[in-house]
Amino acid sequence: MGKYLKQGFVRKLEWQLAREEISHSKMVELMEEECIKNYNQTTYQFLNWLIKYYDTAITEDGLMYYANAEGKEVSTAEIIEHYNREK
Repeated sequence: MGKYLKQGFVRKLEWQLAREEISHSKMVELMEEECIKNYNQTTYQFLNWLIKYYDTAITEDGLMYYANAEGKEVSTAEIIEHYNREK
């Protein structure tokens, strides 16, 4: 969850909680909403990147795999490694 919450956002909520502007349950609700929003943005960015660099292909026995620009099969680990280098 920490990956999808900015420290400043949490500090603001903690400050509001300390001043009793929001309840603890409201703080948790706002944190959850922020996590979902940021997770969805991250997922969307990754999928757009994936579509840009990789195609899907089907093997002779009907299994789907990802192919790079040369049409060679690549593993999920290779895709993630490539994505992390690009970030």
